[in-house]
Amino acid sequence: MKGIAKLVNSYLKKKLDLTIYNDVFADDKAGATDIICRYDPSEAAERRFIDGTRRVEEQLSFYCRSPDATQARDTLDDIIKTLDNHHILQIDDDRLICQCEAVTLPQFVDMSDSGKTTYTCTVKIIYRE
Repeated sequence: MKGIAKLVNSYLKKKLDLTIYNDVFADDKAGATDIICRYDPSEAAERRFIDGTRRVEEQLSFYCRSPDATQARDTLDDIIKTLDNHHILQIDDDRLICQCEAVTLPQFVDMSDSGKTTYTCTVKIIYRE
């Protein structure tokens, strides 16, 4: 399904009031906390069924960069709590019946020269199409 990250990010915006960018951080503003979502490079794990549908597993990694390390970690923790073990993501008329699983908890990545700390976590989305 194209746009699974967009659907998940829209769901998180609705539930947590977060703006999540795709693939790259927005401009580095001094006090801003930024969140991005990336598809993990992995095999397209799928199982095809006799009725023509298929089971798809996609992993999405979320990165949060903030001048406050605790805020970065807590923001990703909120994302994990919102998605883990969830089965229906509903945004307006778009509905995805899926299984969401936390793959990793928030983990430290690095600290930039400007003093921002980056954390990451990964979620697996399993669905049929």
